[in-house]
Amino acid sequence: MIPIEYLTKPTVTSDQREAMSVDSAPNWMTPIYDYLAQGTSPPDVEASHQLQNQAGWYIIINKHLYKRVFSLPYLQCITPKEAFNIQDHGCQGHSPRLLLAFLKD
Repeated sequence: MIPIEYLTKPTVTSDQREAMSVDSAPNWMTPIYDYLAQGTSPPDVEASHQLQNQAGWYIIINKHLYKRVFSLPYLQCITPKEAFNIQDHGCQGHSPRLLLAFLKD
């Protein structure tokens, strides 16, 4: 049995609320995501053709960019900031450096 407590007033006051900042700096994923989501491509014909070929390996699911691979499930693409967080913290029992094996494109 799970105990349930009914609250008569909020436990968080308005001065305790925090906002999470979203990193929106352009990175290597930005042109691919923009091409798949909105169809925008660079004005240069050669760069546009290269982007179209590269974008075929990616898919957007729930506003997240994933890379398609043959023998593995989709790999979620992460920002450089997220990669450094994984590298610094890692997970227990695994070498943090090994987690970044699929991050190099």
